[in-house]
Amino acid sequence: MNNEQYWMEAQKYLTGGVSSSFRYNPFTDRPMYLSKADGAYIYDLEGNRYIDFFMGHGACTLGHNRPEIAEAMKRVFDIGFFAEFDHPLTGQLAKKITQNIPAAE
Repeated sequence: MNNEQYWMEAQKYLTGGVSSSFRYNPFTDRPMYLSKADGAYIYDLEGNRYIDFFMGHGACTLGHNRPEIAEAMKRVFDIGFFAEFDHPLTGQLAKKITQNIPAAE
């Protein structure tokens, strides 16, 4: 299914065919749907590759699909992902943040 076909189908279930108005591109007058992302690149449903300058509103500053991040996430999921409780990794992360950003005491 190409981008145009998916957009027509998605509009049956999502307003404008997108889950957020930020995903609708005013320059092309349609949204872009992605099939994958890797490093600094994103790929649309037709397989076209683009440099991702948007980077998820800045939330994805390390790039997409980084092996070291995927491995760290796998380790966390292997011990059981949970919310509302802390784990020793929480303190380790806080320590690294304050060591690298002195104003984040």
